[in-house]
Amino acid sequence: MFPASVNAWTITVTGTIYTDLLIGPSPLNGTGIFGTPGISLVGSRYFETITTDPRQSTQLSTSPSYIERNGGPILGGSGAPYFISTTVNGFTYTQTELDPFINRSYLISGIASGLGSQDQVYQEIGSPGCASSYGLCTSSYILAYSVNVPFVLSLDFNHPIIAFSNKLDAGSNTYFLFRNGPTEQGSIDQNTGFYGTIDFIAVLPDHFIAVNVLEPSTWAMMLIGFVGLGFAFRQSRRKMSFA
Repeated sequence: MFPASVNAWTITVTGTIYTDLLIGPSPLNGTGIFGTPGISLVGSRYFETITTDPRQSTQLSTSPSYIERNGGPILGGSGAPYFISTTVNGFTYTQTELDPFINRSYLISGIASGLGSQDQVYQEIGSPGCASSYGLCTSSYILAYSVNVPFVLSLDFNHPIIAFSNKLDAGSNTYFLFRNGPTEQGSIDQNTGFYGTIDFIAVLPDHFIAVNVLEPSTWAMMLIGFVGLGFAFRQSRRKMSFA
């Protein structure tokens, strides 16, 4: 269980996988940890949450329209612990990391502030094994942005952000990689990875969702319900407009 008292935000995204990742000249092991190995993930729906506290990462960069907190060996300081949960085809992979190789979080409020060309949310994580080309590695990022519609209204890691795909640019995407090998040069082991579209993103801070009471996985299931309700509402409005 991830220590809820240190969570600044939980980022939740849903979407559709549009390509399997490649490692070197060989394709990944298809579904791998998300089902029978060797089957493509393309076209599958995914659901992912990352829970972390950017305020615990030691490196800070700011400007009038930008704030970033990051850490890890390649970023010059310690990174905040994180919890990641990714579900595809009914299979869920979870990992809790207290000493990440990378944890990078930033917000851009360019449109909302009138000081830039886009609004953006970005969260990247990587486990210690990602420092090597071999062995166990969990790596992921979430990139949601818009050059037309403001949706990041505050440069504060502790405020809620919710956006559907109609607010986001089509280039918004999620990357996920689980690698459990090769353990040495020439060996083959389990590798699973994908890129996915973003249909919905919610960034919910701890005081907003009271994660001191409920675990991130519980909130993830509740957000699935919120997404479903939002879709049903939009469909009903659409039908009413044609009545």
